[in-house]
Amino acid sequence: MAKIIAPIGKSLGPILNQKKEIESFDLMIGDGIEELTSIEWSTWNAAHAEPSLHNELKVTRDTCKDAVKRESDDSQADDLDQVIDKLITLGALKEFEPTTSEITAFLSQVSVIPTAAAVGSAPEQPEQYRITDGSGDYADIDGWTRDIWALSHREASAWRACELIAEAFTNETPESVATTTFGGLLGLVSMYFGFLEPIE
Repeated sequence: MAKIIAPIGKSLGPILNQKKEIESFDLMIGDGIEELTSIEWSTWNAAHAEPSLHNELKVTRDTCKDAVKRESDDSQADDLDQVIDKLITLGALKEFEPTTSEITAFLSQVSVIPTAAAVGSAPEQPEQYRITDGSGDYADIDGWTRDIWALSHREASAWRACELIAEAFTNETPESVATTTFGGLLGLVSMYFGFLEPIE
């Protein structure tokens, strides 16, 4: 099974020097701020990829490298495995197999911090819920995914949110909630409608 990649942290944007040139890019990971180079920044953003790829758990090291190579003329684009490894060491990326045990372990280590707005039922599919940031982009998601997106930062972790949802259903387990919603959660993160905050 191919390992997938998930981006961690919140973008704080580029930092300019006295000549008003981009010097670095700040990324908040937990309580710390990491300064990323241009190629590291491009790679972290590439890990957001297409929401549909995240929904299908298909964002991998290779898809990230391909995306960066398409967009970057940086000479470091030839050493992207090293860049990805550094981002993993910093905690800016997580790489793991999308098995039930790995997904639940990952969700126990993060909370989802919402950065967009939930605007109620989707007009075309009332059983779905619409998330948008006011730009015109939106995602329609199921109720479980919405609840984890909206509430996990108020609980001990995203995994704890899965446990609470499962408690409300006779035939569900936290594992089934986690695996059902995980792709949708990553899809929201890929659209910058939320970010993954590590649990310290």
